[in-house]
Amino acid sequence: NTRVCRVRTPANAWDFDATSYFADSTPDGTFYSLTGMNTQHLEKRLRDKERELESTLAGLEGEGRVSGEAEVRDSIDEATASQGASESFGESTLLSHTLEQVRDALRRIQDGAYGTCTVCGRQIEPARLEAVPWTPYCLEDQQKQDRKI
Repeated sequence: NTRVCRVRTPANAWDFDATSYFADSTPDGTFYSLTGMNTQHLEKRLRDKERELESTLAGLEGEGRVSGEAEVRDSIDEATASQGASESFGESTLLSHTLEQVRDALRRIQDGAYGTCTVCGRQIEPARLEAVPWTPYCLEDQQKQDRKI
């Protein structure tokens, strides 16, 4: 039973027989990447987060529709409704961005690139992935990204 793995680095990619690097025959079916990371556990967390974000976004959309319905309002009601809509829009934008990152992380798991920094190609620290499983960056490159903002 041979498993071929594609390894990505910033400069190139190559295939190799990764049979001896995988523990796919463990009794509980746990999959470990080349780094020994339990991606099955992290994939479950990512799927749970994806469902949570989808649900929250659907709720915000519902609130937006209800607040936009015609009713008798004075200028204070209009200002309050406008502020509430603005806050909901900001929260929705942040949640949508996080959902996009979660889905990207799930694609990286499927592609075999999960746990590798998308900028430098180094392994992302396991503790970092446990804390933020959808991160595409190692700590060093995340700090560089944060300085750009």
